[in-house]
Amino acid sequence: MRLPWWTKIRRAEIDANLREQFEALGETLISLRLATLAPADQMVGAQLQNLVVGPLVHSAVSSHQTEAAAWLREKRDIQKQREDRLETVEWAILIFAIVAAIVGIIQIVGSLFQQCPK
Repeated sequence: MRLPWWTKIRRAEIDANLREQFEALGETLISLRLATLAPADQMVGAQLQNLVVGPLVHSAVSSHQTEAAAWLREKRDIQKQREDRLETVEWAILIFAIVAAIVGIIQIVGSLFQQCPK
C-alpha cells in the first residue's frame, strides 16, 4: 500500500543481470564511478581510475552509464519512500499520544467535577 504523499518509486528499466551486478557492487561504488567518468578521465590516468574504483566497476558502469544512473535514482526513491513511511508512523504515534493525553485530561477533570459537593 502506498499513500498519496509518499515518494513514487521510479523503477529502472534495466536487464536483470545488469541489476544483479549493480546490486553486488553497491550504490557507493556505482556513484563513485559515475562521478569519475566525466572529464576527470582525461585528467587522471586510466590506471588511477582502476585503482580508485576497480576494473570490474569501471567496465560495469562505463558501458552502462544511463542504466547505472537510473538504478541509483531507483535506490534513492526507495530510500526516500522508506523515510516517508517512517515519518507517517511517527506522526500517527504523535497524534495517538496527543489524543490519549486529551482523553486522560477530560477524564480527570470529569472525575473532579463529580467529586465536588453541590
